[in-house]
Amino acid sequence: MPASNVPKTLEKTVDEDDIFTFDFVNRLNTGETISSVGTITQINDATPSATPVTLGTPTFSGSKVQVRISVGVDGTTYTLTCPIATSDSNTKEQCGKLLIKEC
Repeated sequence: MPASNVPKTLEKTVDEDDIFTFDFVNRLNTGETISSVGTITQINDATPSATPVTLGTPTFSGSKVQVRISVGVDGTTYTLTCPIATSDSNTKEQCGKLLIKEC
């Protein structure tokens, strides 16, 4: 499964361990880049106390933030929020949905 852009609803299986991409290209001013990434948070949309997905350490380059995501509960949709700081001293967030779905 190739790296995918969030914020549309993406799907992965419980057993998949893959890199997902938050692309801020349409949110940044001309010449503005990501200077740091905050903690990517997650909310289980149905049962907030259910097992979370496992999030790796995010990396960034230019307008994109990438994070490795694994595990999760079958049939559960998670909302992921990715906060950034930019070279223009702006702070921005991008949210996306991730559905855990067995084949």
